[in-house]
Amino acid sequence: MFLELEKYESMGIIKKNGEEILHYIMTFMGGFMGLYAICAFENYGSAQTGNLMNMVIHLVEENTRGVLIRGGAFVLFCTGIAVSWLLHRFFTLPMREISLLVDAVGMAISAFMPDGTDPFFHLYPLFVVTS
Repeated sequence: MFLELEKYESMGIIKKNGEEILHYIMTFMGGFMGLYAICAFENYGSAQTGNLMNMVIHLVEENTRGVLIRGGAFVLFCTGIAVSWLLHRFFTLPMREISLLVDAVGMAISAFMPDGTDPFFHLYPLFVVTS
């Protein structure tokens, strides 16, 4: 009997504080993705300022491959923002819940890319989900 009462009490807390709990989950996921990108690939997945600065450095050094790779990351980041805005504008979808799912899928794609892949390409899914 006591265990059943605890179960219903915890559900009440979740219902009452659902928005706050979701906020903490999303904050944790964002921080984890940033740390994962830095530790695993030595780049911050959502820092487009740094990405654009590196793109200019590659441009000055005439490193076409570097410019294209960084430019691709910028295009993916902008596409993620545009798609998110369009979905929010024209559809009534539970965007917060969809965002959590998309974050998880992006992390999985990044984590399970083949070992020989250029480390910066591992960040491509993170550029999309952190936008």
